[in-house]
Amino acid sequence: MAKKLSSREVFMLIILVVLVVGSCWYMFFYTPLQNEILDIQAKSAQLDTDIATAAAKAAKMKSMQEEVDAILARPADEITEIAPYDNATVVIAQLNGILSASEEYNLTFRDVAVNSDGTVRRVINMTFRCESYASARSIVDALSGSHWRCIVNSVNMSVPKKEIERDDVPNIMKYPVEVTAQVTFFESKNLA
Repeated sequence: MAKKLSSREVFMLIILVVLVVGSCWYMFFYTPLQNEILDIQAKSAQLDTDIATAAAKAAKMKSMQEEVDAILARPADEITEIAPYDNATVVIAQLNGILSASEEYNLTFRDVAVNSDGTVRRVINMTFRCESYASARSIVDALSGSHWRCIVNSVNMSVPKKEIERDDVPNIMKYPVEVTAQVTFFESKNLA
């Protein structure tokens, strides 16, 4: 026979059922749903990062393509070429020709750096003295417009202190100029 439950027992059973249903809902529905939301938010943040990276890469690729198009649009005599490896004697001869417009110069060759793709970077530190800013500028322009692929990494022009008159405001245009520069010439082992 079934015993009749008192109202207190019924109330306690209802509370127990509510607690069991609430616990089951929390454990089997709410918690997994929150974990899934956090996972989706993390994936969304990663996708935003990936999109920003891809956009930056696309912009860089577009910029590089525009550079290549600009280079290829130049007349054939202005396009630089990558020299075969160990082009040092040709580079020295070219630098001698360019720097002959200076009063004196000094070249220091650093050890070559060889990349895994066969590209070689030959870094040359140079100092030279010119009679004016205009002649120093023409030498730097000739270096940057070299037939062989190169990049002028840095240029520092200064007027020697002994040249500046005490009461005169320094005007770089009317004094001799000393230049310190670093140029990297590119070569390729794949062309040798």
